Amino acid sequence: MSQYLSKRVDDAVLQIVRQALEKIKGSAKDEAIKTQYEKTVKEKKEIYLSIKQKMDKEQPVLNKLVSKEGRALIGKSAFTIDVLNASISATKEQLGGIRKEDTAGI
Repeated sequence: MSQYLSKRVDDAVLQIVRQALEKIKGSAKDEAIKTQYEKTVKEKKEIYLSIKQKMDKEQPVLNKLVSKEGRALIGKSAFTIDVLNASISATKEQLGGIRKEDTAGI
């Protein structure tokens, strides 16, 4: 009878030890995944902030050019419509390039 009892105790202890070891093994993997995730999020956030800064710099230029275009239409600008349209197109292309960087980097 005591052999039967000791066998049951041994089996229960082994089962608990296996469960504990599986948790430890899983935890290291979870930590590695969490660390990689945090690193990726940090990199993407830096890319986002860099692109946002570039766009914030270019957007006012575009807004100014568009407002000058209106002045040119009524003859109150030193620039011609063609020059302003070319400048607006170039600025829009720069903003489009920045947006492409955004989607490529993220």
